[in-house]
Amino acid sequence: SAAREIQSLIDEIEDLRSELDLEAMRARLEGVLSRMSFVITAVASRLGLEHSSSPARFDIARLTVVVDTPTASLKLSEVGSAENW
Repeated sequence: SAAREIQSLIDEIEDLRSELDLEAMRARLEGVLSRMSFVITAVASRLGLEHSSSPARFDIARLTVVVDTPTASLKLSEVGSAENW
């Protein structure tokens, strides 16, 4: 019937709106970045890298890894052998 088809379309519109929900997308992105940071920090610690006792994270705005030391936040290019470039 027409009423069922209309309701089906309304439901589909709501599903599409939820997929486009910017706040939900932002929350998912933050979750992914948090998990990435956990893995990056764990790998750095396992490898014994410089500043590996500090948390590391992926800075999506700069597309780089950042290590948050007690004194400063250092981009990947500022630590280890990369700082000599």
